Amino acid sequence: MALVTESVHLMKLNPGIKTRIALIFLFQGVLISLAAVGSLFAASYVIEKILVEEALALESEYFIDNVQQNPRYPLPLTKNLTGYRASGDNVPPELTGLGPGFHRNVEITSLNSNRPVYVSRFADDTLFLLYGEQSIDALVYYFGLLPLATVLVVLYLMAGLGYIFARRAVSPVVALARQVKTLKPGETRQLKLPQNNDEVGTLAAALEQYAQRMTDALEREQQFTSDVSHELRTPLTVLNGAVQVLLGSPELTDFQRDKLRMMQRSIRDMNELIPVLLLIAREHDPTSARSEPCNLADVVNQEIENHCALLANKPVEVRFLRHADRELNTVPQALSIVIGNLIRNAFLYTESGEVVVTLQSKRLLVEDTGTGIQNADLPHLFKRHIRGRGQSQPGQGIGLALVKQLCDRFGWRITVQNSASGGVIAALEF
Repeated sequence: MALVTESVHLMKLNPGIKTRIALIFLFQGVLISLAAVGSLFAASYVIEKILVEEALALESEYFIDNVQQNPRYPLPLTKNLTGYRASGDNVPPELTGLGPGFHRNVEITSLNSNRPVYVSRFADDTLFLLYGEQSIDALVYYFGLLPLATVLVVLYLMAGLGYIFARRAVSPVVALARQVKTLKPGETRQLKLPQNNDEVGTLAAALEQYAQRMTDALEREQQFTSDVSHELRTPLTVLNGAVQVLLGSPELTDFQRDKLRMMQRSIRDMNELIPVLLLIAREHDPTSARSEPCNLADVVNQEIENHCALLANKPVEVRFLRHADRELNTVPQALSIVIGNLIRNAFLYTESGEVVVTLQSKRLLVEDTGTGIQNADLPHLFKRHIRGRGQSQPGQGIGLALVKQLCDRFGWRITVQNSASGGVIAALEF
């Protein structure tokens, strides 16, 4: 069924909807975290440069202006600001060695704390301004990190709830996809869905209708192929009977008898080819052909004999190297078509030299010394109507395309490449 095949293919290529939603929320969380870290650094900068350093600088200027007007102007002494003059007696010793400007974190032993300090020189004196009882790190924590952490917790909780609601929203779609995935070709059944899912229900109804149409088309196809099989076998049976009658005539010349035997072989090959072609047409029907043990060496010998007429009057040596015994449980006609096509091509396009067929434990090699394949044609060799070895021989260019279909159907692997000797090497792996 095309619908099921396409659905499975998409599921293999793309992650599930739930996975994509989880990745989206994870990506949002990473962005929020990066924004939070950036905001924290920004908050630290603002607190240090504006709220503390600028404030201390302004307070220092204000004090110096007032001292110049009134030398007895008192030093700043508030909850958040303490001033010292170098000319005073109670200056902490840690301050005396500081140069002018802002010092972010100075350990004051007498106060048992670290304080931001701003140093200003004026006239023959120096002013030291100590900021508050809290360090800048504490300010960043209380006014930056703590509020930001609270906001982040709220955002993550909201994102988590959004993810839960999103999973619930797509759950019917995922359940529908799983049911469609389990549908077998030709099977129609009502898809089960939760209640109150109008959009998904509409999709399910459309899928059921499509599945029914596909089932009807599959039944018509099976009926058609069955009729074709019967209608083709009847004239072939008649032709085979007529050939047998003619072969019994004593008046036939040797030439006529050879031609009749050739016709008989062609009729036999057609009788074997029809089920295989119908097998491809009904590839989803496992009962359309029977498998049985096939000896690879016997099949190779038979196909060499069947196509040896192609080497008539050609100086070509055929060698069959049997390095292993191998049996396959498969459809005999399909195996004969695949191997026969490779041998036929080797015989057909080799005018002189040799054709070597090598049977190994897991693969079959057919090597020839005939004409090679143009490099531009190699990627398209298994397409219909592509003839990689030129137009000098009759045919429609569908042999290798049919071989590739059969190999895909039975799980075999076929490769064709040019050999160093100028010919072609075809490898069939089982």
